[in-house]
Amino acid sequence: MRTSWLAMALAPLLLSACATKYYDARFTPQTVEALAVGTTPGAQARSVVSVVGVRRKDSETGAPPQVEFRLRVENLGSVPCSVEQHSMQLLSGKLEPFGAAQLQSADSPLIAEGASANYEVLFPVPTGQRIDDIDLRSLNLRWSIAFGSEVITNGMTFERMLPLRQDSGDFSLGIGFIAH
Repeated sequence: MRTSWLAMALAPLLLSACATKYYDARFTPQTVEALAVGTTPGAQARSVVSVVGVRRKDSETGAPPQVEFRLRVENLGSVPCSVEQHSMQLLSGKLEPFGAAQLQSADSPLIAEGASANYEVLFPVPTGQRIDDIDLRSLNLRWSIAFGSEVITNGMTFERMLPLRQDSGDFSLGIGFIAH
């Protein structure tokens, strides 16, 4: 059986496109920074947050589609701090809440003075909804940093960037071939 060279050349591209674990959704700003400064002496931390993407449903684990963030917390003060997982919330563009935050980290939950911790934060699509049902024009993230009993809450809105359309009239048929 003879296989065409075109089919062999396109197969890796088509297979890799199907295998991506993220939807094509990008947000701005890509990375944000927020300070948490408490009234307790030495209570100061810096949070850096970035949107990784919107994950597709995982057919192996059954995990629903979910929005993935990276969060880094740097303790700039002289008292320990921690991320309050129960305070984390993600709202859609229609102010509808996502599921409860899932934090994953190899770092200690208590961040000592001068130390930092990195987290992967996942917000699943609400039960019974599809990703197409969610307004992804914007995402509003809220999180809190605790310094003992004092809690400082931060928030940030991320806007979805839509791809620009090119209306040049030209289209590509492959490497080096352009049709007019």
